[in-house]
Amino acid sequence: MSQVVVVGGGVAGLSVASALARRGRAVLLYERETQLGAGSSAKSAAIFRLAVEEPVNVQLALRGREIGRRLSPEGTIRALGGFYPCAADDERQRILEAAAFTGVREARPDELPAPLGHRDRPALFSPQDGAIDVHTLIHGLAREARLAGAKLLTGTAAEALDYSAGRVAGVRVASEVVPAEVVVDATGAWSPDFAPTDVGIRPHRRHLFVLDTPHASAFAQVVWDLSTHLYLRPESGGLLVSPCDEEPMPATDHVPTSSEAGSLLFQKLATWAPALQDARVRTVWAGLRPLTADHRFVVGFDPRVPGLFRLGGFGGHGMTAGAAAGELAAAMLCGESPPEARELDPARFARVPSSCAP
Repeated sequence: MSQVVVVGGGVAGLSVASALARRGRAVLLYERETQLGAGSSAKSAAIFRLAVEEPVNVQLALRGREIGRRLSPEGTIRALGGFYPCAADDERQRILEAAAFTGVREARPDELPAPLGHRDRPALFSPQDGAIDVHTLIHGLAREARLAGAKLLTGTAAEALDYSAGRVAGVRVASEVVPAEVVVDATGAWSPDFAPTDVGIRPHRRHLFVLDTPHASAFAQVVWDLSTHLYLRPESGGLLVSPCDEEPMPATDHVPTSSEAGSLLFQKLATWAPALQDARVRTVWAGLRPLTADHRFVVGFDPRVPGLFRLGGFGGHGMTAGAAAGELAAAMLCGESPPEARELDPARFARVPSSCAP
């Protein structure tokens, strides 16, 4: 049986590997880190969010939640509720149109956390949003994939694509060529380096802080301000907070932090929630968000590289929707035509045909 090679052991890569193996396909997954999910998946804010503008994101998020319930009796999401201050009437309306059926609604000012400044500003409330148990999600998908027969190799880098007769024929691992009928690029922020045809994926740095503050207990929900561009959620007795910075930078294994991100965060907090200005930074890290120009995912065959399937560009939605996107990819690789396929097709970024040969 011809095999599918998946490159990347994050949520999306593990999900497509599991789904393909459960459909009877031979699957080999390579993850260059020594642990699965150690890249962007491990460095995310792990926020489950339904209050978004894109209907396809909402649908994939709901399917992702069901996948979590399949993997664990308790599921992989701790529902906290989420508040979304948003001054733009048109943006709030688009979110309501996409997600009102999930319970997203207008929030009352008295519902918002007391430390917030300007609580009279319009906001939305999403009762099902919350925090994702990344460990359970990653290990559940890996266990499921292995039980179905997929081979998951960690600490092993697929270094480059291998070509034959004008198409991808496998990957190069060390000095060997591993043949494949299809190669799935689930490398996330590393996609432009691994398979350098342009499907619009660009890595961007984002910082996350854990703050210690006596006001942490006032924030029992996710709060994501869509106008100020700042979000937080409870985390280990403190608050996990991000200033929503987006700085383009090349993919790297060790993403450096910048002192400017801390300055930006506390500048925003000064007016957003003045009580948090005196919070102490417990820890800070930076991760890479693979963004596309239209902020929509990429799921489908690369139109300029026969034999290469792209699965990425999740930006800040990878933990919420990545597992469902992996199952969507598996359905497409098995010949199905899901309704989301056209919307997420990487062909939307292909302007000029080019050879797949390096």
